[in-house]
Amino acid sequence: MGGRFTLVALLGALAIACQQRPQADTGARPEPSVASATVVPQAAAAASTAPLRGGPGPTNPGEPSFRAAHPVPAPAALRSPDVGLAEQRECPGLGQRVCIVSIGDGLAISVDEIAAYLRGAYYIPVTALAPIDLAGIEDQAGAIVDQQRQQVEGVAMLDALKRRFPSSAADGRVTLIAVTPYDMYYQGNPVPYTYSVRTPPPSRFTIVSVARMDDRGWGQAASIGALRSRTLKLVTREVGAFHFGIPLSSDPASLMNNSFGSRAGVDRAPEHLDLSGATLRPLPPAPVR
Repeated sequence: MGGRFTLVALLGALAIACQQRPQADTGARPEPSVASATVVPQAAAAASTAPLRGGPGPTNPGEPSFRAAHPVPAPAALRSPDVGLAEQRECPGLGQRVCIVSIGDGLAISVDEIAAYLRGAYYIPVTALAPIDLAGIEDQAGAIVDQQRQQVEGVAMLDALKRRFPSSAADGRVTLIAVTPYDMYYQGNPVPYTYSVRTPPPSRFTIVSVARMDDRGWGQAASIGALRSRTLKLVTREVGAFHFGIPLSSDPASLMNNSFGSRAGVDRAPEHLDLSGATLRPLPPAPVR
């Protein structure tokens, strides 16, 4: 009888030990949930937060699992002459209008396609501008590209865009949206990355980073369809905020959600804007002739 109790006790101890054994670390970590967009105040441009300059640290859960599919250009590439800048122009047209420009190669959807989508969905004047090479807006001080972090600094990039398009920046009727495949952060943000940064009024300039919308950055197979859909949603949100004047919200079921937090959050959002809260009404569709 005593032998049976001894055997049962040994088996119980072995089971507990197996349960307490640490699981193997496969390297896979969940995508962190963070604020996905930021309205940049005037003071943010001058903010300096030295701890962020050293790159993401151990206090940023999940960050080591992300590796951007499109690394920032090497220093040698940033010293190359401006490419295509002679073709740049201000956002054309009159009245309330939208212009889309890409910064860097590698977008899953072209700005021409984005512009065509917005025109067809909302009947608004949208122009696709010639792409900008990052070397063309990076200054000698290296304020935009952080090689150590492998990111671009959003506020510095916004300032560079305003210098490239000074008339458009001064025209409160122009919404200019730049889309980049590079991972982005901004000084002063406690989170080591952001999906978008925006100028304070009266300018209506915004930059959308789709780096973390790319499944490849998370070690997964590429899904071009998903990346295109997420890109359109992030751009459309900026159109809603700047062109239509729709307030940002915390509603996860709204495309105007200011804190998507992850790819899954963007995927859950609807494709189209709810224009009931718009201060600018879309134009009626043109008659078919």
